[in-house]
Amino acid sequence: MEKINEIVLRLSTEEVNNPEELSRYLVLLTANLWSYGEKTLNTEIAYARKWIEVRTDHETDKATEMAAKITKEYHDYQMAKVTEKTILEIIRSLKKRLTSMVDELKSN
Repeated sequence: MEKINEIVLRLSTEEVNNPEELSRYLVLLTANLWSYGEKTLNTEIAYARKWIEVRTDHETDKATEMAAKITKEYHDYQMAKVTEKTILEIIRSLKKRLTSMVDELKSN
């Protein structure tokens, strides 16, 4: 996963204009997307278990929800969702950028 983090950091801090490099990034991110989905699922399950645990200490579901939101499990679940969404958006962006580069090369 460190390689994926390095790719995301690089793309967020500098402009990469090499189509081969962008294509490699696209393949790596896409190939690893399943693992981010699995992490999101696992953290959601952990959060659900925590919610059930916290429920016994509260009278209402709303009170339980508020208490559960300050747990590590909730934080981890939300961060997993953010990470997965970020990876998806980077994949979409890379696809558009590569298409644009190809179109530009064709017109020259």
